[in-house]
Amino acid sequence: TEPAAASSDASASTAEAVPAVAPAAASEPSSASGGATADLVITNPRFRNAPRPASYPKRARELGQEGEALVHARLDPDGDPEEVLIWKSSGFALLDNAALAAVRRWQFEPARTNGRAIVAWVEIPVRFQLN
Repeated sequence: TEPAAASSDASASTAEAVPAVAPAAASEPSSASGGATADLVITNPRFRNAPRPASYPKRARELGQEGEALVHARLDPDGDPEEVLIWKSSGFALLDNAALAAVRRWQFEPARTNGRAIVAWVEIPVRFQLN
């Protein structure tokens, strides 16, 4: 399921979360890692429910701030974010904080190996663009 790209307010601003497309997206831990999932980063995560777009902070809109925050989230075996952090900043704290808050609310499909749900990291870009 792809995240929605429209903001919930009536302004012309949008915030969207767009799963990155990677040719070699991780889905299983490599055998070289001994099955450890610490290095597993999923760049095309699936969602249990369609995620709500990040809220575009009013002050960021007023200041004309735009950008993309790259967020990493460590998912528990149920697919819920346990730890969420900014991997690459948008350049604006207001936007980075809004991206973190959005990803913390999202529910992902758990990562699996050999049919068993495991802990894994996901990488999600969250874009903020004024129209």
